[in-house]
Amino acid sequence: MKTLITFSVACLLSAAALSTPAVAQKKPSTEAYYEEQPRLSVAVFPAADPLKMWVVAEKEDRRAYVTVELLDSRNNRLHHETIDRQTACFRQRFDLSDMPDGRYTVRISDGNTVQERTFKLSSPGLEEQLPKRLVTMN
Repeated sequence: MKTLITFSVACLLSAAALSTPAVAQKKPSTEAYYEEQPRLSVAVFPAADPLKMWVVAEKEDRRAYVTVELLDSRNNRLHHETIDRQTACFRQRFDLSDMPDGRYTVRISDGNTVQERTFKLSSPGLEEQLPKRLVTMN
């Protein structure tokens, strides 16, 4: 009886092993897709101080180098930094107080993909302020 059960299990395992490669060849693996394209998450947001901005980049693939650039409206590079392979997360707070008004771009690249975030710096203009109460005479 024991021999019959062992033989039956061996036959089932052999049949499963023979049928699995045919299915795997027809359907591509989603894991292989993600291994070929490193995943990169990017966030750019203002800090509590209105003259500062945070840039955060997290990579899931430790094999990739990531570059972070800050560009002005004419694509002049104002800041450049490379995140090495060992670092999984990049966090940098930029001080924008000395920069003139205009459009700026944060460009983050992992070699395969480029993500850009554009923002605008502008100083508030002088506005006429009216008094809160008006007195009119007849």
